[in-house]
Parts: sequence; C-alpha cells; structure tokens
Amino acid sequence: MLPNNPFFLTPEQAQTLLKEREEFRRLYLEAMDQLNFYKANPQN
Repeated sequence: MLPNNPFFLTPEQAQTLLKEREEFRRLYLEAMDQLNFYKANPQN
C-alpha cells in the first residue's frame, strides 16, 4: 500500500523523472550552444 502522500514517488516514477530531467537538460544546453553560436556568428 502506498503512503497517502501526494509527494510520494515509486522508484519507477523517480527514475522516469530523472531520465526526463536529463533529457530536458541536454536539450536546453544544446539550444544554448546554438544560440551562442548564432550570436557569435551574426552572418549566419
């Protein structure tokens, strides 16, 4: 039986959240890299 706590996560849910967080972080850093590249190379 799960605790009656809205903040409780199963290990599977926690693992899914961590994977999603890593994916968002990767996409964010990739976007920042592209933005910085275009700022540094205005002729593109």
